[in-house]
Amino acid sequence: MLASWKRFPSFIMCFLFLTVSCQLVAQISTAAVAADSATAAEPVHSGGAAAEPTQQGPELPQPGQPGSPFPVDHFWNHISLELAGGYSPVVNRGTGYYGPGFTATVGAVYLLNSRWAILAEGQVLGQHGGDYLYGCDSSSQDCATDGDASYIFSFQLSPLIYLRPHSTTSPFLVGGAGYYHLGTHEVCDSGSTSCPSSSANPFNSDDISVNAAGFSAGAGVRHQISQYKKSEIYVDARYNHIASGGSALGQVSVLPISVGVRW
Repeated sequence: MLASWKRFPSFIMCFLFLTVSCQLVAQISTAAVAADSATAAEPVHSGGAAAEPTQQGPELPQPGQPGSPFPVDHFWNHISLELAGGYSPVVNRGTGYYGPGFTATVGAVYLLNSRWAILAEGQVLGQHGGDYLYGCDSSSQDCATDGDASYIFSFQLSPLIYLRPHSTTSPFLVGGAGYYHLGTHEVCDSGSTSCPSSSANPFNSDDISVNAAGFSAGAGVRHQISQYKKSEIYVDARYNHIASGGSALGQVSVLPISVGVRW
């Protein structure tokens, strides 16, 4: 009995040691779980280490600055030139000074977008007179075989719309208004002494000169040959009505048919 009481303090000491050890293990486990949770909440790289803050790269040059990948859309990139020529029949001869002839056109095109454009054009229409002139005396020494000749100078501003803008071949509509100068002169033999103008310089002495406003409307077809500024060849016909009815030339209307190129 006495031996049992002597062993009792040793039992108490072992019990206390085990209790303290269990509490320490529990505290260590709790701390480890909390640390794992905090690590899982942070972004990590594939290697397991916490990601460092992302650093912003160098700023790209602005459009127009050296090294910029974005070209500047200058207005002159939208401008194309135009050159055309063709045949010009007469719809309304007026008092008879105008017959069929040729047409030549130069101009500039401003592309608003793939569908719309604005044309600024200068045009010369050499409308042949001769047998079409009422009252011309072809037997006169001052009147050559071709008689009187007539011409039209015009300047027009015209909107143009492509009906199929994304197709290589597209019909289009065009129409506008402008200024017209009409004139007629005698084409004389170069040896004539009483001729008001020589065939070498026939525009110095017009028999009749008229300035008038007018409008045009027409249609055509273009075929794109390059994506650069939409370079294209085209053919069109435009009715030109000239408000010259109150003049000695009368009401004149022409229908020039042109083949041209824009680049």
